[in-house]
Amino acid sequence: MACSWDDGPVVESSNVSTDAGDSGYVFPEGVNFNERKYTILNCDPYQWGQICLVTSHELLGVAINDAIYKRTLWLEETLNCTLEEKSVPIGNVQKELDIVIDSGENSYAAAYMQAKYIAAEMMSNRLTQLDYVDSIKLEESYWNQELLKATSINNRHYTAASDAHLQHFEGLWAVFFNTKKLANNGIDYPYDLVRNHEWTWEKFLTMTRQLASLNGDETWDFSVQGRSQYGFSTHWVGISMLLFGVDAQFGQKDQFDMPVLTVENSHFMDRAQMVAEFCSEPGTFHYATPDNTKKDEEIHGLFLNGRVAMAGMQMHAMLKCVQGDVEFGVVPFPLYDENQENYKVSSSVTASYLCIPYGYAYTEDIGLIMDAMSYEADRTLVKVYYEDHLEFKSNNGEVLDNIEMLNFFRENRSNDIVVASGLDSTLHTNICYAIRDGGGELTSTYKTNASATEIKFKKLRIFFGVQ
Repeated sequence: MACSWDDGPVVESSNVSTDAGDSGYVFPEGVNFNERKYTILNCDPYQWGQICLVTSHELLGVAINDAIYKRTLWLEETLNCTLEEKSVPIGNVQKELDIVIDSGENSYAAAYMQAKYIAAEMMSNRLTQLDYVDSIKLEESYWNQELLKATSINNRHYTAASDAHLQHFEGLWAVFFNTKKLANNGIDYPYDLVRNHEWTWEKFLTMTRQLASLNGDETWDFSVQGRSQYGFSTHWVGISMLLFGVDAQFGQKDQFDMPVLTVENSHFMDRAQMVAEFCSEPGTFHYATPDNTKKDEEIHGLFLNGRVAMAGMQMHAMLKCVQGDVEFGVVPFPLYDENQENYKVSSSVTASYLCIPYGYAYTEDIGLIMDAMSYEADRTLVKVYYEDHLEFKSNNGEVLDNIEMLNFFRENRSNDIVVASGLDSTLHTNICYAIRDGGGELTSTYKTNASATEIKFKKLRIFFGVQ
């Protein structure tokens, strides 16, 4: 595996310090930003129910907010500056940034933007190449190294991710399981299978089949008033995560670190068909609506109400489970088989990445701010997050198991380059729907949607001079 299972923060008490004053971060000697204001463009602070704020100027008695407040105060006092955050809906970040850059105003020091816009912004010369910002230490572990590898293009980085912006943690996808339901069915929790590199598709399939029960209902047709229990449930994005987990990626990198489409090859298609067969198995799989307004039919409601034993969900669901008094565990999506080298842990494909607008006057300043912020998030904020979302108790072994898994997720989170970069056009979504519907239209779906993606690839290669 890519890291030791012991790596990462371990919560040792219920009184985690959030004091940034004793940070070990080393600032340049005599650094002084002379009371300048640095404005960071970001999505809404709690976009999609995920924690996304990166600054705070008010103590609220809420652990994560207050840790961010102390981090903000530490940076402002240490560097003699003011940090400001402007929030807009996540889909409007690119538009807002473009308006400001194209006007020549350049008032944003940094922006957190969805990766699907990065390629277009980069080819429009609106973004700074972060490799040339000396104050950002991209080689350090507090910048997620796997995401840097996944999102680089032609060995260049125009974006980066760290836990300074928690969406890359909140948005991580995992298999949640109801510990009581597994215990009642005589099934061991899959932690040891994960540790021993044995959490494979076959083990996952056997487990989900065993957990399915009509429980007195006559059919598997879903009804809110029904009693049937499904083995596993998720929606179309979770289907994408099942694909990623068994190493069926929409794209790979070539020798020039340029993305190439791989959907048409047998490796992808065979595994996609395998997932499609799973999605077609009544009781074993239930497709949840992605409509969050239908509380008893969307994935969180199904899991909290006990209608599914296992679910593909994002990490921010942990807090819902804690608040709903549901005992749960989390593990990665399964391997294809034991010969697969690593578990594939996917960050949200819609998460926000740090970028710096091209032409900003104080690039090294904001680079230092974001580097220090990322360092401090790694040192203190993640511990606070664990305590807040797992209700740490020193004698609770299951919580310690989950912390071990979360540490592993953080170290290994990555993305499918084609999906994350927005190069897939409609291909990704429609392939996932084809899998949901049984896989019969996989080949035709690829043929119908591939051309738009190939055009984007060609434009990218021309931009970088790679043929």
